[in-house]
Amino acid sequence: MNALDRSGNRNTRDSFYLGMSIFSLVIVLVGFSRSFYLQDYSGLPELPVHLIVHGTVLTAWFFLACLQPALVWNRKTPLHRQMGIAGVIIAVAVIITGVWTVVMRDAANIDEYPARAAGNLASLFMFLFCVALGVYFRRQPAHHKRLMMMASIPVLAPALDRFARISPLNELFGKLLYWFPAPAEIAFATVAFLALLVLVVIHDLVHERRVHPGTVWGLVAIFIMSPATTAMIVATGGWLAFVKWVA
Repeated sequence: MNALDRSGNRNTRDSFYLGMSIFSLVIVLVGFSRSFYLQDYSGLPELPVHLIVHGTVLTAWFFLACLQPALVWNRKTPLHRQMGIAGVIIAVAVIITGVWTVVMRDAANIDEYPARAAGNLASLFMFLFCVALGVYFRRQPAHHKRLMMMASIPVLAPALDRFARISPLNELFGKLLYWFPAPAEIAFATVAFLALLVLVVIHDLVHERRVHPGTVWGLVAIFIMSPATTAMIVATGGWLAFVKWVA
């Protein structure tokens, strides 16, 4: 394969990650438009500080997740690496503000609804593991881009949930996912989450003729920290004691 073909093939693959990042950002902006970005005009109650901070940090993450593959697309690799430092800082902030949000939101009902805290913790742990692996493999671009892109999928779940609540989408998804034993928004968020992971695998099979090791690492990180696993952590009582102590 000549140099031009290799370049074209690389750009085709990179466009997938840029496209996935843009899709994620759009879902976030649309899903949280009423309850966060346009909250002042929606007539909804004022948001508490922890939600404002966490929402702002997550928004920064999804914008950066679009910027980074765009820089690679435009061959701005040195700037991409410099922005990686900002990415690590924002990722740490996502974890800190995410745990803060879980504590503040779930503290009042933690005894009755530990599974809700488990689900929220699960997405944060999935994100953390994928980002940590992405940083570890930062000198292996094929691994790195897969892991950093996959890190966004778990924390996209709340936006998918709210996206599915938009009328008339809620009614549409309710009809399409009637077989799923949960409300339409939860069904859509769950199915979309799994579909995005499957899409990453399909992309690998089409372009690599195999599931890339970077994708395998991401899948392992995500499914190790699945809601069921996190639920077991919550059930030990340590998390309950921590939440009550902080609250």
